[in-house]
Amino acid sequence: MYRQGDLLFVMGIIKHDAKEQKNGVLALGEATGHRHRIEDRSNAIMMVIGTMAYVRAIQEANIVHEEHATITLPPGDWEVIKQREYHPDGWFQVSD
Repeated sequence: MYRQGDLLFVMGIIKHDAKEQKNGVLALGEATGHRHRIEDRSNAIMMVIGTMAYVRAIQEANIVHEEHATITLPPGDWEVIKQREYHPDGWFQVSD
């Protein structure tokens, strides 16, 4: 597992009906406008299905963000989990 800010990367299986997303942006910062993104899309592919995001790292792939240290994912398939927090009104995604 790897973490970068409010994103957790867990090695897993990409669902067969996930579709490639060309821009490589894994999450947008709602408060700052900063982005968690794949630095070099020749090293990795981003895939989505509904609200779920995945990264297929063909070779080592850097995930970058303006306010967090770069992380390097080893080759493999990664599920991207967005952190949530509980409030009395329910569960909400953490804003970056």
